[in-house]
Amino acid sequence: MLKKIMISALAACFVFSISAVSIADTKTPRPKNAGDKLVAGLTNVVTGIVEVPLHISNSLNKKTPGALMQEGIIDGATAAGFRIFSGILDALTFWLPPYDKLIIEPLGQDKK
Repeated sequence: MLKKIMISALAACFVFSISAVSIADTKTPRPKNAGDKLVAGLTNVVTGIVEVPLHISNSLNKKTPGALMQEGIIDGATAAGFRIFSGILDALTFWLPPYDKLIIEPLGQDKK
């Protein structure tokens, strides 16, 4: 029983520690070749789930009682779903040009 608790606590610490560094940065250059697109896709699939704790921590500053439920969990799960789906598409279509185009626009980004 104690072993399960320790493993769960360690996993939670790991997820919360990488959530701050896994924010989608739209200023980074898009992949230039097939290998870069594959790596970017796999990275999004693996790190997509940390969008949930990231949105939860961002919603803790909200004043409304339902902010944690709506903005934290629901919006985090939505962002994670889009990020994982985009990563799967990148990983499955890494060999198809163009390599530098976004399949799905990041959430909260306006088209220019």
